[in-house]
Amino acid sequence: MRASGDKSMIEGVSVFALVIVAFAVVTALMGIRQVPQGYNYTVERFGKYHKTLTPGLGLIFPYIDSIGRKLNVMEQVVDVPRQEIITRDNATVTVDGVAFYQVLDVRRASYEIANLQQALLNLVMTNVRTVMGSMDLDQLLSHRDEINVRLLTVIDAASEPWGVKVTRIEIKDIEPPKDLVDAMARQMKAEREKRAVILEAEGMRQADITRAEGRKAAVVALMLVAIASTASFYLLRPDQLALIYGINLLGSVTGGPITALLWTMYADSADYAEWKRGRRATGLIFSASIFSQKQGWAIGAWAALALMQAVGFVANAAQTPASLHGLVLLMSVLPASLGVLSTAIVLFYPLNDARMSRITSDLKERRSLDAAG
Repeated sequence: MRASGDKSMIEGVSVFALVIVAFAVVTALMGIRQVPQGYNYTVERFGKYHKTLTPGLGLIFPYIDSIGRKLNVMEQVVDVPRQEIITRDNATVTVDGVAFYQVLDVRRASYEIANLQQALLNLVMTNVRTVMGSMDLDQLLSHRDEINVRLLTVIDAASEPWGVKVTRIEIKDIEPPKDLVDAMARQMKAEREKRAVILEAEGMRQADITRAEGRKAAVVALMLVAIASTASFYLLRPDQLALIYGINLLGSVTGGPITALLWTMYADSADYAEWKRGRRATGLIFSASIFSQKQGWAIGAWAALALMQAVGFVANAAQTPASLHGLVLLMSVLPASLGVLSTAIVLFYPLNDARMSRITSDLKERRSLDAAG
């Protein structure tokens, strides 16, 4: 009887021990938590934050500690839905975008904000309206990078107390109304046509300048040839008739184109002067020019005669060595000196590049205004 009681007691102790062991095993298992990669778990002790479990195996005190929040600490994306925004110049546009963020402080992200993703979404949408509403439509369409940077700066600073780092904000689409799109297309077409007209005018202007430079170079080259041929008379003897004839012929050949080229340049200058005075007097200008040229020839003939008399020239008589030397100087050095002076004038004042460019551009502008009027 006693043996039977002892056996029952042993069986009861064994069951109790098994229960204790099972309880201990269950308790130990309850104290072990496996955290997957990319997540952090918060541990609460008696309902208060205690610590954070990182990826891997973590230990907690069963019945005292419990798992609170399970947060994804990988970079996440929030789609910003489409919304209408009124810009500073009262244009209505539809905008959407995306925001990228990462949880850096699990404790603050869990207990400083109730719904982190919803809060971020509302924060982004509000600031999109604020930032883009302070800009003109042209700025929105051409400064998208600047908008992204401004949004990122503002939203990252606002979400920092939540333990979140906003890494990127991208505006995906900016859609103006259809009537604005059509107006912008017309504006773009007008700008392109304007640029084409400007480029064409610039090309014509450059061509005119190039032609003026070519005329000037030709004048200078011919003047140099004429100066050299005129100066060579000083070295010739009276009996070298063939050379005298050839040099005279060379001077005539070079002198003809010089007159024509100078006349075209003078015509440009006269046209420019006519526009500056605001009256149409081209015929009077050219008539006065021809008259002054004839006067110049008469004065030149008188001056030549006076110089010939000064060196002792006597018509229909034998000349003295002094008069012959004077005639040689009159036929060579004096014209060559005048040619050098004329070449310097052509090079440095009336026909320089800046003046011809100004004349050409002013004339084109005036003619375009007359055509438009």
